[in-house]
Amino acid sequence: MGECIPKKRIPLSKWIYYYGLFRQKSAALLFLFIILLACVPSSASAQEPACDEVLLTLQMKYMGSTELPSIICGGEVFLSVPDIFDFLKIKNTTNASYSSIEGFFIQQKNTFKIDENTNQITYKDQIILLNPGDLFRTNTNLFLRSVYFNTVFELENNFSFSSLSVSMSSKMELPAVKEARIAQLRTNINKIKNEVTADTTLVRDTPLFHFGTANWSVNANQQANGFRSERLLLNLGGMLAGGELTSSLNYGSNQPFF
Repeated sequence: MGECIPKKRIPLSKWIYYYGLFRQKSAALLFLFIILLACVPSSASAQEPACDEVLLTLQMKYMGSTELPSIICGGEVFLSVPDIFDFLKIKNTTNASYSSIEGFFIQQKNTFKIDENTNQITYKDQIILLNPGDLFRTNTNLFLRSVYFNTVFELENNFSFSSLSVSMSSKMELPAVKEARIAQLRTNINKIKNEVTADTTLVRDTPLFHFGTANWSVNANQQANGFRSERLLLNLGGMLAGGELTSSLNYGSNQPFF
């Protein structure tokens, strides 16, 4: 008969040691997993909304419409600050890098400054703090989220994605709107008075001398008794010193020349 080998039993103290070691390693692995999970961005936060620079149609009452450089990010629209202020004839100046724009709004006391470096708008000695992403800057332009044109400068605007247009209005009388309104009133008054303003003026060319036309004829007569006569007719036309010139020469051989 074979010899029976007894099973080796592990002491309770070692079981407790192995269990404590397992718990420590598990806690370390769990902590490392949580750190890695926090560092890896989720798919929703990693994907930023696509932004496209497009030309929108800006429509303003009394002024018609114009093309406006803009940036569309998702459902938000960012409008070009220099182009809008130039269209409305609002005094504005940008720096070389287009990181800031300053000027005054309608009246010289209403000074403003939009600064990307400080991410804020200064208007009428008030500071409006902007959120990150409210300003877009390119090498040739500075774009501001459209809502600030309304909340800061009282330029109400509505963006239509289907027609790629922005309608803008203001309760204040803007310089460009005032000029357009006055011009429209003058046009209406001229229509009532039946006064027509020519849109094109044709300037007449008046050289010092210009030869135009020439007409001549020669007539010779001879009679049976030997009498003969000749006649010469010469007509010239043209321009001289800005005026019309017409000359006629009629010569007969039986008449003295002078």
